[in-house]
Amino acid sequence: GEAGLAVPFDLIFELMGTKLKTGSAQRKFGQRVQKLRIERGMTQEDLADAIGVDRSYEGFIERGQRNPTLDKITKIAKALKISSGELFK
Repeated sequence: GEAGLAVPFDLIFELMGTKLKTGSAQRKFGQRVQKLRIERGMTQEDLADAIGVDRSYEGFIERGQRNPTLDKITKIAKALKISSGELFK
């Protein structure tokens, strides 16, 4: 696995002005990634390939079951052609 800084999603969403219930930050992030991916006509496999992970891992991210590193978040944003901050709106 790749070493990296785990991102405290609840803090990032709070800083972006998005109020969340406890434990929902990863789910909200995953739903946002899924929505943006679908809007761009990408499959989970397309996005997984673009960020350098297995499709199953990309699925875990979208279901809020994995907390991606800051590096992965940056790669997701680049693949979706948006800023990293846009992932947290």
